[in-house]
Amino acid sequence: RNLPEGVMKMVLEQVGKVLANDPGGRAQFVHSGGLAAVQQMAEAPGSKLREAVEIINSCYPEEIVKYYSPSYSQQLLEKLETMATSQAAY
Repeated sequence: RNLPEGVMKMVLEQVGKVLANDPGGRAQFVHSGGLAAVQQMAEAPGSKLREAVEIINSCYPEEIVKYYSPSYSQQLLEKLETMATSQAAY
């Protein structure tokens, strides 16, 4: 994480190219925590890695990408609160 953004972007782009053609590698990348780490990089303030992260994300179903994004747990809590509020109205 201490690499310059330009180098990190090139590395992520290469990872995306490999994952696009390697189903076993995609699963390993998720299990090793790689996908979660990539999602955190993309959400960092001022990050210029978004495009490279999108290349990697395109290798996975949307649900998996959402699950590993840092904001996913907050989104679930908001849904839960909305559900509780709407049920309380009855």
